[in-house]
Amino acid sequence: MRGTPIACYAGCGPRCPRSLYCPEINAQRVGPLYQGEYLASEGPTMSSVFDFWCMVWQEKVERILSVNFPHEERLYPAIYDPSKETIQYWPIEIGKTVAYMPFKITCIDTRMMISPGIRAVKPNDMVYRVTQLRISYSNPIGDPEPDREIVHMCYYRWPDGCLPIPWPVTTASYAATALRIIDIVERELPQSSSSLLVHCHAGLGRTGVFIALDVALRQLYQNNTVNIKGVVEKIREKRARAVMNPWQYAYINVVVAEKALQCGALSSCVGGHNVRQLIDRMWTDLFDEVHRQFQGNILTYTPEMMYSS
Repeated sequence: MRGTPIACYAGCGPRCPRSLYCPEINAQRVGPLYQGEYLASEGPTMSSVFDFWCMVWQEKVERILSVNFPHEERLYPAIYDPSKETIQYWPIEIGKTVAYMPFKITCIDTRMMISPGIRAVKPNDMVYRVTQLRISYSNPIGDPEPDREIVHMCYYRWPDGCLPIPWPVTTASYAATALRIIDIVERELPQSSSSLLVHCHAGLGRTGVFIALDVALRQLYQNNTVNIKGVVEKIREKRARAVMNPWQYAYINVVVAEKALQCGALSSCVGGHNVRQLIDRMWTDLFDEVHRQFQGNILTYTPEMMYSS
């Protein structure tokens, strides 16, 4: 839940340029962990959006991954607080500029996507959006600085506190969706010299899950083994309470098991048990638990409310 204090450990929080006034940024550096470096942040609100772009500029961010979408908090009217909702902080119309002085952010290009190479025709079909942005900084007390370009990806089908939603909802598609998200990010936000900025609503649950998955899969590729508990603990040393609930932690485990089986790091038979069947059972148990916790609401979630008047 956004608004609950999050411990910021010494040396791991971004700081803004001395020429700017940024009282506090709810974000921490995570890593490097297996060649992955991240900035874990809450989503920008009306009161924090300047601080957010200040951090982007100061940290020389080139890639932003949003695993929530603007105004998604309105899906939960019982706890909705407009002062704490993630706003539409970047432009999605080509040529449009938004200003959070002294920063100006311009949309160079934007694509509604179903998967890499397959565009969505209608907003309601969209799984994610990729936007090319240009950010300029008019330093009021120093020399002009050159504009920078940023690739922004917003993933629309991962509800708060839940699991990414596959289409259609089946055990097999849950597994495929989990691995596809990592592949999409690798394709759309390729590795660069700067940290990957990841945010959701509070910057804890979905943000922590994505970072943990990315790090764990890097560990798997490099070592053929994974210590998921150790990965989550390392992330929590920097970003307290990252990975917020038991089903998110279980999700990381089953996704890594799925990938390990796929790449041959996990044998198809362990202790006389069929590993494929064991993983399928894990998916079924996980889905049943999430369905019970959210009383089936996860099945009806779509981002179409974002486009309603």
